[in-house]
Amino acid sequence: MASPSTFFLFLLFILLTFHANAESIILEEGFTVTTVLDGHKINVNPHSILQRSGSSDLILLDSTNSVFYTLQFPISSDSIVRRLSGDGSAGYKDGDVISAEFNKPRSFAVDLKGNVYVADKNNKAIRKISSNGLFEECYFTFWIVWLPYCLMDILILKLIGFQQ
Repeated sequence: MASPSTFFLFLLFILLTFHANAESIILEEGFTVTTVLDGHKINVNPHSILQRSGSSDLILLDSTNSVFYTLQFPISSDSIVRRLSGDGSAGYKDGDVISAEFNKPRSFAVDLKGNVYVADKNNKAIRKISSNGLFEECYFTFWIVWLPYCLMDILILKLIGFQQ
């Protein structure tokens, strides 16, 4: 067990280190923060946002309500928010983009063809919203993404001589 004086010296070192680093932070000048979309007014809880491929529109993820929206860009008071997919209730249902259900999606990506790939966290699935309006689950993604990592872990354990 460490002595009280060792603990005190360690605490003093931490405090002095953080104090010295705080003074070296330089703030960028010339930028302002402006609210361009107030989610309270339209009952949307923005979690993440990306530009829609081949368009100036933005795709907005409302993870809390399990819904995706599109938003006209540039954003103004006249911008229209449209539902892209999800019916507003947590669930797991494929189908057309209006009736499809997600369960707290956490992230998404858009490919060059406009397809949206969704990390549907609580459903433990990667889902695809096709640019043609069809909705499907990407079964192959687990094997392409996770299998190489599992095999690499096994190889590393064998190389270091791990025995069960």
